[in-house]
Amino acid sequence: MAWVVKWDKEDFIGKEALLSVQQRGLRQKLVGFVMRDTLVAEEGSAVVSDGKPVGRVTSARVNPSTGKCIGLAWAPIEIAADGAPLQIRVHGGLAVADIISQPFYDPEGKRLRA
Repeated sequence: MAWVVKWDKEDFIGKEALLSVQQRGLRQKLVGFVMRDTLVAEEGSAVVSDGKPVGRVTSARVNPSTGKCIGLAWAPIEIAADGAPLQIRVHGGLAVADIISQPFYDPEGKRLRA
């Protein structure tokens, strides 16, 4: 959201931090996910890659339309692609979710236009 910042100002609170982030690039991205099975991820659950925690679930609930768990998680930018698998630690084991970029409910807008 660089368009929000007025970069031509001489100085402002947080300018150095924003410049640092802009130079190094993004490390994580907030992504939507849908669990492949009926397990429900808990808020704060670890997102795992190669056996190491690399992110976390920020929110998750059961979708009443599909009966599957949907949620949002911080994931490394390298694995944050639409359709990519996401490993999440659930109840001491690893569960797999799919990253999605479409809305969780009515992604084609059929119900909206009905």
